[in-house]
Amino acid sequence: PVQGIRALGAATMNLASVARGTSEAFFEKGLHSWDMAAADILIREAGGHISAVYAEEFAVGGREILAACNADIADAIRKAIK
Repeated sequence: PVQGIRALGAATMNLASVARGTSEAFFEKGLHSWDMAAADILIREAGGHISAVYAEEFAVGGREILAACNADIADAIRKAIK
């Protein structure tokens, strides 16, 4: 069950929060490449999981992102929002 939702006001801040470990996950559709490019590197380097919202493959130009602290959480979110 979801215990809370935190929004920091900008996708880049929310994604940085996942990379930092203060948020377990974040997903959003309709983003631009400049919202996601640095997050791709930060989250992978921090050991997190990054993908598209409805697919495993992440593309910076894809306009959607699902970032999580691990693949299990990403899979659970993907299943819950289908």
